[in-house]
Amino acid sequence: MRKKLVLINPINPSELSKIKIVPTQLLILASYIKKNVDLDVDILDLSFKFELHSVDKTISRYLDKFNDYDYFGIACFSSFFYITSLFLAKKIRDIHPNAYIFVGGYHPTIRPNDFVFTNSPFNYIFSGEAEKELCKLIKKLNVKSFRLKAPLIIYCEPLNIEDFINTDWSYTESLDYVKNPTPSDRIMIPVFLSRGCPFTCNFCQDPKNKLTKASRSWRRMPINKALNELVNIYNQFHNRDNLIYEVWIWDPLFGTPKYRIELYKKLLRYAPDQYYWAELRVDTFKPDEEIPFLKQLKFSLTFGLESGSPKILKICMNKTPKPYKYLEKMKVISKKLDENEIYHTINILYGHPGETYQTINETNDYLVKLFKNKHFILPNYSIYEHYPGTEIYSNMSKYENLYGTQFLLKKWWNTKKNPKMASRLIKPSNELDCIDVHYKTQENVLNIAKIVLKNKIGRRSDMPLTYHKIREYLINGIMTWKMVPKFFINLIRDNIFVLLANNYSKEMYNFMKNKIDKLLAEDFPQKFKTIEFLKTNFPEFL
Repeated sequence: MRKKLVLINPINPSELSKIKIVPTQLLILASYIKKNVDLDVDILDLSFKFELHSVDKTISRYLDKFNDYDYFGIACFSSFFYITSLFLAKKIRDIHPNAYIFVGGYHPTIRPNDFVFTNSPFNYIFSGEAEKELCKLIKKLNVKSFRLKAPLIIYCEPLNIEDFINTDWSYTESLDYVKNPTPSDRIMIPVFLSRGCPFTCNFCQDPKNKLTKASRSWRRMPINKALNELVNIYNQFHNRDNLIYEVWIWDPLFGTPKYRIELYKKLLRYAPDQYYWAELRVDTFKPDEEIPFLKQLKFSLTFGLESGSPKILKICMNKTPKPYKYLEKMKVISKKLDENEIYHTINILYGHPGETYQTINETNDYLVKLFKNKHFILPNYSIYEHYPGTEIYSNMSKYENLYGTQFLLKKWWNTKKNPKMASRLIKPSNELDCIDVHYKTQENVLNIAKIVLKNKIGRRSDMPLTYHKIREYLINGIMTWKMVPKFFINLIRDNIFVLLANNYSKEMYNFMKNKIDKLLAEDFPQKFKTIEFLKTNFPEFL
């Protein structure tokens, strides 16, 4: 009898959205296994399974379809999935006591020992790029006596360029939101055209220490394979009824200008009508050379600007050694993109260790000038999240000494109540605490929203999907920023004794408690009643 493996994307309750993201990382792994091992592989995406009230019942319902499977692989793609990965593995172990259970992803790569404990449901933990080692292991596991009583960590060497293969996109047919899409769904299909990253931003989770054998070396997929990856998606999905999708080029670094231009030329020939989104670095983009091709394709872009403060960009983030030149180049790029009607968003990261009221104001002043009189630009805001495996996480004492940063929950992924908010529990500097970051940036978010709405978002008749996406994106962004502080305050209140257990002073406790009590007693700013604000000031936008 043939062996069977199911690769599972765990439930992610913090991401309730109409946007469905195809778990490409599992498709890549399934494609590699299919090519190298005589094994049946299936995909189970639980990340959007909210139709049942009980998580336990939801998981049981879907696992019942895999009663005769030998191997279960769980993708703990980020630290936000840690708790749900543990819960899923324990549930699998209850239902299938003799199955082999694997786990891989960013968190197992950075912190593999978090999965090794008494009565752990896991058999194997993969740290690094697992394709080769998993195939080797499955061949050995045909011998039943090979079973281990305790979990084993397998450290994986990075793949070579010649090991890269194209994804078998037919695996998406097992995903209900692809097989039976609804008109309200937005399907995002990530692709990865490279591994690793040559840059060393301090907040980036790509490993740059000795916790793992995974390499930071940047390895780019050969241009013909990259083209095949994108054209195969086009052949699989284009013109399918009710399937509204966009291809996300989700690499930390999307090639070099020369590589991208060669790819643009080929896409114009083989897949011109597909929607594409890509994130680019400001300092590696050549607008005069790339824009003529982007204008012909249905491309929208995001630039990881991160901050408008030179100090934050250079000293705190290590984003660029020449911050003034970097910020000026972003202005030039945005002006040219806007003139050519190319949709682009700007990533802004608030609350990075070292952030102060002054640096937040510098960012706001920069954004006001950047967004003025433009029609194809949109902000994308986020708050610093304290990922393990970053330079900051590995050197917390440096930031504590330099800026007075305080990391309130150092192992926040163990928090069952909204780990995404828990990851933001840091005091960036002596003068700015974690609650003030949210309140101070509310003003900036609304200020820029007024500018964007006054300018009006431009329409391209050939890109209605992108127009509607960024329109919803703006409204949802404002509403989320309105609600975040209250969620955040409740999270701190719920975890106050955990904070005390982490040896924070009584003074810190009293300060936080008094601030929380005061804020919870206040009404939130009336100006942030978003829908009323939009209806009153910009009815045509709704």
